[in-house]
Amino acid sequence: MPTNPRHRRHPLWRAAASILFLVTASCAQPPTTASVALPPIPPQQGRVWIYRDIEPHATNQTTPYVRLNGTIAGVADEGGAFYLDVPPGRYQIMIEGGGMSPSPSRDVALVAGDQVYVEIGLGESWNGQGFTIAVEPSEVGRAAIERSKFYGGGGLSANPVGA
Repeated sequence: MPTNPRHRRHPLWRAAASILFLVTASCAQPPTTASVALPPIPPQQGRVWIYRDIEPHATNQTTPYVRLNGTIAGVADEGGAFYLDVPPGRYQIMIEGGGMSPSPSRDVALVAGDQVYVEIGLGESWNGQGFTIAVEPSEVGRAAIERSKFYGGGGLSANPVGA
């Protein structure tokens, strides 16, 4: 066994450097939506954008599930955005309150080729954990998602209401 202290610290130094690298990598932020090359909306589909702005004075740090016609579509992370490509039709968007707050919902109608921008915000509730759902005009929604962290997108196996 080597007695040189330099040889004994070497494996420990590697382990510490590896841990530091992994911690740093896990803290990396997702890119903003504006910096991502987004695919076009698939033919005969529409795109639903879900986003949640940063609210600096908010005490509610929960990240509730967003459901589209009962199917979990994603998580409403503060400062984040994601999209869903779905067939045209009527959809119910709901925030899952987890039994601790109201579960608001909003119906949206989607036409092939259209994009709908849905903002998840903080609302009033008995425990301060409530959320709101607002369908925003295209220019407002587009500006909001461009500065949001991009959490991905794609298709969802939720059928329109009544399909």
